[in-house]
Amino acid sequence: MMEIPIMRSPQDASSAEVVLEMGTGELVVRGGDTDLMDGLVTSNVDAWTPRLSYIVDQGTGHLRCVQDDSSLLPFGDTRNEWEIELARDLPMQVHASLGAGESEIDLRRVDVRGVNIELGVGEVLVNLARAWTHSLDVHIDVGIGEVRVKLPQSVGVEVKVDTGLGDVQVHGLQQRDGHHYVNSAFGESPVTLSIYVDLGIGEVRMDPADEIVPEPALYTVDV
Repeated sequence: MMEIPIMRSPQDASSAEVVLEMGTGELVVRGGDTDLMDGLVTSNVDAWTPRLSYIVDQGTGHLRCVQDDSSLLPFGDTRNEWEIELARDLPMQVHASLGAGESEIDLRRVDVRGVNIELGVGEVLVNLARAWTHSLDVHIDVGIGEVRVKLPQSVGVEVKVDTGLGDVQVHGLQQRDGHHYVNSAFGESPVTLSIYVDLGIGEVRMDPADEIVPEPALYTVDV
């Protein structure tokens, strides 16, 4: 079993674009006390060791963490887990892609400005229950599986779901045309969270949750 630490500082970047590409396994993303990214990869397949690349262009740091051989199918007792912490106070775009498996994307303590999540087959939980101070677009694209999203209540929320063959369960929102839902703060709050879900086969579940107010980072780590 390998345990591989992965970390990167922003250098002189004032914002970031983070791309996580994983073939199969378990992906966990959350905010933490780090400059840009700090994480741990646990795997027993050498070919799945991720590659990390980073460049800064015009003040934006472009970080890519990519599984080397995402085409290799799991067999036997394989294990591949990524636990990733992203900076709390660095504005960033987050793109997370997982071919097959489970992912938990907790963005309550990340200064995220755009989100794209892709999953081929499996389950994804996205936690957005925070007191947002800026509007945000979140795109979730799943082929086959289950999508669960925890929603804030103090800001406007708009959800649009496009599903081929699936069940949509939405709580705490009002239905408009088709699979178009809004909460009571939509149109009243200056901040709007727009969530777009594209699901082939499976289930979508949206639930309001208790919000947090993200605290500032306690410390930073120079890498």
